[in-house]
Amino acid sequence: MDKVYKVCTEMFEQRGYNIIYKDEAPIFALKKDGKQVCAFISNTPKFNVEKIQEYISIMKELEVFHAIIVYKDNATSIAKKIVDESTEIIIELFQEDELKYNVTQNYLVPKHELAYEKDSKEASEFKKKYSNKYPTLSQYDPVSRFYGFKTGDIVKVTRKGGIIMYRIVK
Repeated sequence: MDKVYKVCTEMFEQRGYNIIYKDEAPIFALKKDGKQVCAFISNTPKFNVEKIQEYISIMKELEVFHAIIVYKDNATSIAKKIVDESTEIIIELFQEDELKYNVTQNYLVPKHELAYEKDSKEASEFKKKYSNKYPTLSQYDPVSRFYGFKTGDIVKVTRKGGIIMYRIVK
């Protein structure tokens, strides 16, 4: 569990957040633009509706509208459905094993960074100019999930030797 906790804080820092509270769960982080995020690390064997409702209630009380929830073994389909259908808050689910190590620290993984957010003017121009000429990066790819890339984002990938490639998140 300590490794998961450490990787969660690294994830926030690599996403550009400053950790403001990390002594106990939940972990809270803040960006310079005021965006907040928190992480709940659940140690119950099954992540279910009651647990998701508990976390949503805490988020609303604290007025935090973005969370990462790490569950131990599995999540019920109803809990996942609640997360998928949530419109007022953003919840990212990770199974504990996905965060036992920082995938971006592997020597085979090149540097990934957000070039343009999906709704930006630059992203629209990029897509108009290059449309289908650029390869894609799945939103379910471990690196995409780690950084929180969304469908439509443009990602800059810097390979060894300074070779730069772009990917459109699909």
